[in-house]
Amino acid sequence: MKYGVLLFLWILIPETLFPHGVEVSNITAETSGAVQTVYFKYSTGEPMMYAKIRLYPPSTPDMEILQSITDRGGYFSFVPDESGEWRITAEDGMGHQGEITVAAGNEQSSEHKDPAGGSGGKLPVPLAAVLGISLILNGFGFWYVAGIKKKGKTHAH
Repeated sequence: MKYGVLLFLWILIPETLFPHGVEVSNITAETSGAVQTVYFKYSTGEPMMYAKIRLYPPSTPDMEILQSITDRGGYFSFVPDESGEWRITAEDGMGHQGEITVAAGNEQSSEHKDPAGGSGGKLPVPLAAVLGISLILNGFGFWYVAGIKKKGKTHAH
């Protein structure tokens, strides 16, 4: 009888209540130049939507220099301003955390020079699209969260 009740409860409880891990990958295209893009997802395959991001530079690896959020797809992009190992952490507020170290260096800029000798400065179209969508979704996420907080503060007279 006891095991039947446990089996019944196990069937009724949604899978999302069971603990699962976090997987992180650096999806920066080899031709991306300076832009670094990281993807955070749960081990179930679902993206870590709007997870809190913390960015730590190589020069001061214990000092957080940026807080942001992943976009709806679990992506976070940034442009490093110094060479070395950048540490990025993501936390969803429910106990799930992920961390990755991304190498950024001056050697990247020398490898991706414009063959015509110009300064270039253009991103590949797929990466530009991902970065643009990420920025737009981050903006909408911020706007949505700010709207929820604002609604909670208004009082009817």
